[in-house]
Amino acid sequence: MRYVRSVDRAFDLIAAIAAASKPMTLQELSKRIRAPKSTTLNILRTLHQKKALTLDTANKTYDLGSNIASLSRSASGTADLIRRSSILMTSLVHSTGETVMLIADGKDEATIIELIKSPNVIQYNATVGSRRPLYCTSAGKVMLSLRSSEELEAYLKRTRLQKFATNTIIKRDRLIDEIKVARQRGFALGNSEFAEDLLGISAPVFWGAGGKLAAAICVAGPTYRMKAKLTNVQESITRTASLLSIELGPQ
Repeated sequence: MRYVRSVDRAFDLIAAIAAASKPMTLQELSKRIRAPKSTTLNILRTLHQKKALTLDTANKTYDLGSNIASLSRSASGTADLIRRSSILMTSLVHSTGETVMLIADGKDEATIIELIKSPNVIQYNATVGSRRPLYCTSAGKVMLSLRSSEELEAYLKRTRLQKFATNTIIKRDRLIDEIKVARQRGFALGNSEFAEDLLGISAPVFWGAGGKLAAAICVAGPTYRMKAKLTNVQESITRTASLLSIELGPQ
């Protein structure tokens, strides 16, 4: 494994400031991480630029910045979301017989943050941490349906709609129509759009009913099996999403 010393020192600086009872000077930090002042200053400037640290120019001291707090809250919120989703996700696997995923919204991608696999031998094979495009997945279309007209337009302008599978939507107008349908229904479908013979259904989960989007919950499986129980799966996933939104409460 390759060792990147500057990254190691950046983490040491953040840890040192987090552990301190007060903001720290360049000299104090240089001694703490045992690095030359010039090296320490370069790393501090980068961290400051990224808002990981703040700089008090009068006292020439550094403290933790807004981005560190934001990342901490995000990690804590994700862990809480996963923990509180566990029972309902397990119940959804039992009622549908398919793989259930909890998927987080990103600027241009959706990320699987939790997954419980189908008990069937033939199942959707995915892993926690894997990312998917928004425009060709059911979860992504749900997320796009909740964006403002301006946000959706900006996304479409910077995204190249490329083919992944037989039914991938690569025409802008048709995608917009799909997103409108998802907005009206409160859930979205994706059939052989990201992967062949895979059908997914997703519904939004909010931090409290009608609140901020927390994630999308998705049921996915082989098309032939999902089509045979589509209505039941739709009912189960929308009910589960509503219950989970109530469980999460207002934020």
